[in-house]
Amino acid sequence: MASGQWKKLSSKIVYKTPWIRVREDKIIRPDGSHGVYSLVQTKGPAVMIVPISDNNEVYLIKHSRYTVAGDSWEVPGGNSDGEEILSAAKRELVEETGLAAKNWELIGQSQSMNGITDEKTYTFIAKDLKQTKSNAMKEEGILEIKQVPFNKVLEMIKKSEITDGQSIVAIMKAALFFRIA
Repeated sequence: MASGQWKKLSSKIVYKTPWIRVREDKIIRPDGSHGVYSLVQTKGPAVMIVPISDNNEVYLIKHSRYTVAGDSWEVPGGNSDGEEILSAAKRELVEETGLAAKNWELIGQSQSMNGITDEKTYTFIAKDLKQTKSNAMKEEGILEIKQVPFNKVLEMIKKSEITDGQSIVAIMKAALFFRIA
């Protein structure tokens, strides 16, 4: 085995729901020792959307998050559920905000927790927005939607008012794309 590489000896699914599965692999670590590595897998890649208004404001959503027992300011997004990523991004934007966008741009990908999951996240900028009034805010646990100037969104990250990792990555990618940061 080459130095610095992992080797999988065997693999089994130890937990599964319609949304995730946990896989446990018997492995040989880069140092040559044997061990077990558990990872979470999702149905497909995730998508995050940075919706930008005509006034260069970002639409943020306030989620009630069970996992952290509190509220979280985020950009819209979610799992693609195996759907093509642009279609999934369009669906997520409408579901979470009621907005439809005329212009879409894929600005990159990331892996927000690559020590735990192999999920990739694709980030889109959505512009030329129009309200459709067809969203599932209550079902999604969304409490509020607001438009925030881009520089204020960056301040919210700095002040830890936005703490969701995928949202921070998406916003920073958008800031770099627009050369704001």
